[in-house]
Amino acid sequence: MNLTHKIAQIFGRPFQEEENRLEYFKILLSVSVFIALFLYIFGPFGISSLESNKFLICLGFGSMTFLGAFVYRITVGQILFRTGFRERWTLGKWVINNLGIMIFVSFANFIFARLVVFGFIQWNLFPSMVYGTFMVGIIPIMGLGGFLLIRQEKKYQSIAKEINQQKTSHAKSKHTDVSIF
Repeated sequence: MNLTHKIAQIFGRPFQEEENRLEYFKILLSVSVFIALFLYIFGPFGISSLESNKFLICLGFGSMTFLGAFVYRITVGQILFRTGFRERWTLGKWVINNLGIMIFVSFANFIFARLVVFGFIQWNLFPSMVYGTFMVGIIPIMGLGGFLLIRQEKKYQSIAKEINQQKTSHAKSKHTDVSIF
């Protein structure tokens, strides 16, 4: 089996996300805080050269991450839920969904950066913002996807093991209840 086939199998695995909105917002808040702290600590994309308001600007990018992902969830996310597309969810579809979220986050970050930091919009710079957002966001998304997939598989394996144990104990009890008459 070649590497491409193995990768396709991984991305084709069923991937049911929890429908709990509170859990979604906790993850979204965690990612947004991570983004703000990452930008503040490492200062990529010229952030380290800012002389004033560095923390507030990083916090702004974290907030825009939250806002962009939230707007995606209430627009595109709702369409996916209502059409039943999410019922056939795989890890690959989850990754593509998150790439869509990153486009929305890129747009929110672009508007924030251009209006708040620079004071004007230059649309020809939007692809640079998309690139920067993907560079910062792709590793946490892939890590989160792997973590959630492993957690989900362990959960379902333990459920399957429990069911098998119940079936085995039920089958044993039928064989021991044999009467002489």
